[in-house]
Amino acid sequence: MVEPSSTPEPTATRRTPLVVALVVVSVIAVAAIVAVVVLARRDTGSTITAAPSTTTEAPTGTTAATAPATEPSTATSSTVTSSSAASTASTSTASTSTTVHPSGIDRNGLGVQGLAPIRLGMTRAEAAAATGLTPEPAKCGNGVIFLVDGEQVYVGFDGNERVAAIHVKSSNISTLSGIRVGDPRDRVVQTYAGHGTLTPMASPYANAELLVYRSGDPADADHEVVFWVTDGTVSSIVAATGTAGESELC
Repeated sequence: MVEPSSTPEPTATRRTPLVVALVVVSVIAVAAIVAVVVLARRDTGSTITAAPSTTTEAPTGTTAATAPATEPSTATSSTVTSSSAASTASTSTASTSTTVHPSGIDRNGLGVQGLAPIRLGMTRAEAAAATGLTPEPAKCGNGVIFLVDGEQVYVGFDGNERVAAIHVKSSNISTLSGIRVGDPRDRVVQTYAGHGTLTPMASPYANAELLVYRSGDPADADHEVVFWVTDGTVSSIVAATGTAGESELC
């Protein structure tokens, strides 16, 4: 009896498990690579997301440092509040004391309310405190003399010892509109034309007249500025209450 011969297995059959193993390994390797790529992308995405966050925070800090430029409404509100506080403080101070003018007397501040900082209606003490100057007794009339850069300013008082007139004869002092002693009459007329009233009046002296200015403001109804004009030129200026400036003071 002849034994059947063993027929060798085909080569392809022997290689099949090896191929399958290689495929499996390849799949696992690809899966591992994909997993690595995915994780890498996630990490990268996280970094990119964080970066804009950092960039966004930087402008925010910059904006806070330049708030007045980028947020005008807030800056304006703050400014208004500060101004209001300053105004309130100023009003409170004015109601309790007299502010000393830094230069004594404002040489360009003569008007219907007085010669800044001296105001018509002030007491002797208030006038002296306002200027920070020590007045000298006048040689005539009920008044005192303030020296401004060596020039005399006469301040007269009424029966209640309040400032009734401020008489200026120096060309170093001007009205708020720029008129000063030595200016021609025509300049006074041109300057005040259309502003309040400027009324010519006779003077008790020859070749002289008075130009009486009133602002028309109800708050200054009893105040006036009188320009004494001699030979067509301003010879003195008086800020006064009532008609105190229309007669010789001193």
